[in-house]
Amino acid sequence: MAALNREAGLPVSDGEAEGTDVWSILQPEEIEVSDESYYGDGRIFVALIFGSMLEPDFAPAIETADGSFVRVLHGT
Repeated sequence: MAALNREAGLPVSDGEAEGTDVWSILQPEEIEVSDESYYGDGRIFVALIFGSMLEPDFAPAIETADGSFVRVLHGT
């Protein structure tokens, strides 16, 4: 998540003392859920979508399938 924030030009660290921790500037905003047709193999898609307190147009998400991590989605 810190890498995505850096790519978007937002100043964060990886949680070290030198900067702002990425989780201190993101807040959960939405949960998106699909039915089993999303992947086509019966798994359920769930995305945890976050809003950035530094950039309103930046909303990264964590994608899961049946509760297992899939990837972090860019929010811009």
